[in-house]
Amino acid sequence: GKVAEAKRLHSLFKANWEYSMTEFPESATWRGYPGQNDRWTDYSLESVGQRKSDTLKALAVMGSIDRAKLTPADQLNFDLFLRGQSVADAGNKFPSHLLLISQMDGIQRSVASMLRMMPARKTADYEDILARLRGTETLVAQTIDLLNVGLKMRVTPPKICLRNLGEQVAKQLTDDPLDSPLLRPFQNFPPSIAKAKQAQLRHEAIAVYRSTTGPAFHKLHKFLGKRYI
Repeated sequence: GKVAEAKRLHSLFKANWEYSMTEFPESATWRGYPGQNDRWTDYSLESVGQRKSDTLKALAVMGSIDRAKLTPADQLNFDLFLRGQSVADAGNKFPSHLLLISQMDGIQRSVASMLRMMPARKTADYEDILARLRGTETLVAQTIDLLNVGLKMRVTPPKICLRNLGEQVAKQLTDDPLDSPLLRPFQNFPPSIAKAKQAQLRHEAIAVYRSTTGPAFHKLHKFLGKRYI
């Protein structure tokens, strides 16, 4: 009772925005939110469960705010936010986290796309891209773990929606690492980065592809072809 309801509401909005940007780093990259470009979303079962719990926490806070004490504009903000969180909570009752991949969506498409659209103007930007390349090993492992749970629970897309998956993954895998869509950012550099630094970054990207990213996508390709599909 010591803080005005409107201030509490806007504090919740701010906290939820920062939470969303740190919990879903790809979304932060899309929106230009700083400091998250070196990470992927954590798809461990523990994190998935925690996010569902966090939605309930947001709803609990909303339940403690007296809507009648808000201005008409903030009442609308309140209603919109409450609806969004309520829809998210309703969706959480279905295990959609087990449906991470289809021919229209999934890491076989989103990883290369995200790496291409990331900022690439200075050395620090390329260091972020390298960090995400290294992180693909964990991202692929977590994806396979969730897909395996989906198989056990019989929660999968229809097989027809998986028909092109193997080909899509295979296109990420090339004999020359620089031919892979995953290393597209390292094919050309902006003139703001010195030639020597370009060579170093390109060398690191090739090494990461050969030691981490390539093997991870090979593992995904084998899993999809021999087990999941």
